Amino acid sequence: MAGMLGIAHLVGRSPHNLSGGERQRVAIGRALLSAPRLLLMDEPFTGLDRQIKKEIIALFLHLRGRLAIPTLYVTHDMAEVAALADEMIVMADGRKIIQGPPSRVFERVDLQSATGRFEAGTLVVARMLERDIRYDLTRLELSGQDLFLTGVEAEIGEDVRLRIRARDVSLATERPTGISIRNILTGVIAEILVEPDTAFAETVVDIGGSRIRARITRMAVDELGLSIGSRVFALIKSVSFDRRV
Repeated sequence: MAGMLGIAHLVGRSPHNLSGGERQRVAIGRALLSAPRLLLMDEPFTGLDRQIKKEIIALFLHLRGRLAIPTLYVTHDMAEVAALADEMIVMADGRKIIQGPPSRVFERVDLQSATGRFEAGTLVVARMLERDIRYDLTRLELSGQDLFLTGVEAEIGEDVRLRIRARDVSLATERPTGISIRNILTGVIAEILVEPDTAFAETVVDIGGSRIRARITRMAVDELGLSIGSRVFALIKSVSFDRRV
């Protein structure tokens, strides 16, 4: 177990001399050594910096795949949900609001008060096509269209889950030229929801069956003449690789 967790070199050390990330690895190991039938994790990564959290999440996904232990994971961090969850339950005031696959829950524009506006977005599944050695990029296919990413840890032909935040998507009614953004996808407006008492509107764009969200201003909606069924180009400024499917 220590070898699987990458903590064999820590076995003889006192917990007081461990870093935050090392303590989390040890805690996971101790929990797994009890041979649980169910693992409950309540805000396990609170206080860890982003890089350590990313490493621990990758480790946990690896262990979960090998050990097949059902896990109930409690968190307020939507990035953790996106990376870890197969099934998602949104709670508010002690009540269940919705349950379902994260890909469907995240795209619900009417749940932003529970899932958070700043980190709101969607999860999509794309297929790994090739690595571009010259530019250090990976080309993936999403509903018949190309996506270019960095840092994708997967094999050619493998499906991966990607997270696209609504704040990282802009919309255009014509394909832009002379622009640095490489990921421009063609789609159709499927939903528009105006946010009360704000300058913004949440939109859902159907990309050949995959759906992504874009948070744009209400002025942009009006000036672009957007409505349900409008053909648009989604300009994606950032895509996060979450995990292999």
